[in-house]
Amino acid sequence: MKEIRRRFSALAVLLALLLVGVLSGLVFFIQSYQVTADMRTVSRDFNLLASRSQQVLSNLNKRAVPNYLESRDNERVLYQQFYEQSARLSVQPSLLILNAQTQPIFQSDLILNRISLNYVQTVIKRNRPANAFMKVTKGENDQHFLLFFARVPATAGNQYSVLVLNGAAFSGENIKYGSSFTIADNYDNVFATNSTSFILPGFGKMDSEKFERHFYVTQDDIFLMRRQQLGENIFLYTFLRSFPLMMLILFGLLSVAALLGFLIWQANRAANAIGDKTNAAITELVDETSEIREGKQKRIQITTNDEFQYLADSINAMVERQEAMTTQQLQLQKQTNQYELKMLEAQFNPHFLYNTLENIRITIKLDPALAEKLILSLNRVLRYSIDHSGEPTTLEADLDVLEDFLMVNQVRFDKLRYQIAMDPSLANMPVPRLFLLPLIENALKYGMKTRSDLMIVVTCEQLENAVTFTVIDNGGGFSSEKLISDLPPVESETHHGLANSFRRLQMLYPTANMQLSNTDDGGAKVTLHVARALTAAVRNRSISGLKCDDRTLIIVLEVLMCRFLRL
Repeated sequence: MKEIRRRFSALAVLLALLLVGVLSGLVFFIQSYQVTADMRTVSRDFNLLASRSQQVLSNLNKRAVPNYLESRDNERVLYQQFYEQSARLSVQPSLLILNAQTQPIFQSDLILNRISLNYVQTVIKRNRPANAFMKVTKGENDQHFLLFFARVPATAGNQYSVLVLNGAAFSGENIKYGSSFTIADNYDNVFATNSTSFILPGFGKMDSEKFERHFYVTQDDIFLMRRQQLGENIFLYTFLRSFPLMMLILFGLLSVAALLGFLIWQANRAANAIGDKTNAAITELVDETSEIREGKQKRIQITTNDEFQYLADSINAMVERQEAMTTQQLQLQKQTNQYELKMLEAQFNPHFLYNTLENIRITIKLDPALAEKLILSLNRVLRYSIDHSGEPTTLEADLDVLEDFLMVNQVRFDKLRYQIAMDPSLANMPVPRLFLLPLIENALKYGMKTRSDLMIVVTCEQLENAVTFTVIDNGGGFSSEKLISDLPPVESETHHGLANSFRRLQMLYPTANMQLSNTDDGGAKVTLHVARALTAAVRNRSISGLKCDDRTLIIVLEVLMCRFLRL
């Protein structure tokens, strides 16, 4: 309930702020359009006035002004031409002509009583290379004027004619949206304006620095500001007063409060409804799970058509899957136990046992001492293999039995040679019983196919970070496919001894790994790695293993051995 109210409150504030932002943005967008439209209107009117004024001055400089400069008697003709040309303008200009010494020789009215002759002369001297240019100046009684200068062609010397426009005549009457504007030069001298908001008091100049941004905020108002260059040194400044800042803040606060109150009211209603429905569904779900826990039913039976029904379906699916997994696990455990028992019972290849007994039968007649040693070794191997009362065992004891196994096989294969080397510090290391036996059997099986003088080397070394067990033979080695493939499963008939040895070692040391390679002379090499930290941890644990109650095979073999010895 509290979380719902908190979230709805945050949502209310966010929506209210968003609403205020959207409305403010819409207002600013509309007013920005108005300022832009009015700026285009003023720019168009000024450019039209400027182009016509320059045209008037150009037309006068073609004939009327040069004729007047050649003979001062046709002043009436100059007046006539000037008034005919100026009729094309929306304002009445003044005309001023200066000789090469920048002295006035003609003025259409008393314009020099309103503007400074010294200013005009200074402008001409500074801009003599130019043929035409514009300047803004301030005259008497705070009047502002725009001056168009043009060099008079076809005359001797630098003589200029000046067309003077009064800024008061440019009122911007075509403005539609009530924007304010100011036209000023690059020195902030004002030519025309319809507002004094950004005119510096006392100087009468434009405060152009405030137009570097699109918005200007005061304590009470927000202004939308625009600036556009009209000529080489003439700029247009347009601005519009937007909503009062306090009114905008008040509107935002009222909107936030109203929307917050409405959403909190809706949040309380929704929270109460959701709470009632949730409590009922949770109560029903708890009752159903209690029935399952007590064994009265196996499934949750609720129909709410919401997330609680989905939860109930998920729980039902989980229970069913758990039951299926439990059943499957029991079956797998049973199959694993049977499989492990069969693996232990079939540890040795029957052909090995048959061939060994046959060798004993033959050897007993030729060399009774060797036969006795052979029988004792075979007895020890079989007893050690079948009796699992001490699994896992120590590495030293396991290697002793492996040596007996190799000795028995050496009788079978008279050219077989072997070598077993162990680091003395590894004598008491716990290992799975006969975990290296499948590797030796594998070497015998595949090595004897390529050569009869097989040599098997078993090495147990303790390195800096790991203990390694290596079985090397000088047989045919592994194929390239075998070297790049994964280990086969235990049930595979091809190289099953590799996977068997690795799996049994990995059960005791989970991080153990196996590496297959070939020696330089083409033989096979199998290396098992075990981290030293794990060997120490296993050594500290108590050694325990599986027990086998079936000793029938051992008893039978012992009877047979005793019979052979008596012979």
